[in-house]
Amino acid sequence: MELKVITHNRKQVLFVDYTQCKSQEEMIALLERAVHYYKKSPTSLRILSDFTDAYGGMEYMSKLKNYGKELGDKTEKAAVIGIDGLKEILLKGYNMVSRKQTIPFRNKIQALNYLTSES
Repeated sequence: MELKVITHNRKQVLFVDYTQCKSQEEMIALLERAVHYYKKSPTSLRILSDFTDAYGGMEYMSKLKNYGKELGDKTEKAAVIGIDGLKEILLKGYNMVSRKQTIPFRNKIQALNYLTSES
């Protein structure tokens, strides 16, 4: 479970790494840390989440959707990696209710390049 800021192409990206989370509770705890960071940030954020081998459950998804609605205006761009199968369906549902679209990528470099691009 990791939350850190990555500098890529001279721009900062908040990286939320769920890959080591072994339970929904751990994922919620990391989500809460990310939300705390969001609320403290004076500027909008670029965010990359890695869901490889992570499975959140309904409680996690409910919290994520609520925070997505609440904090969408503070998101400049959002990307995810590690999304396949059922997680693709959950991402589509999340994108329907959040204010910013979260774009899935196959790998971290592609996602970081998107997040730090001007478009």
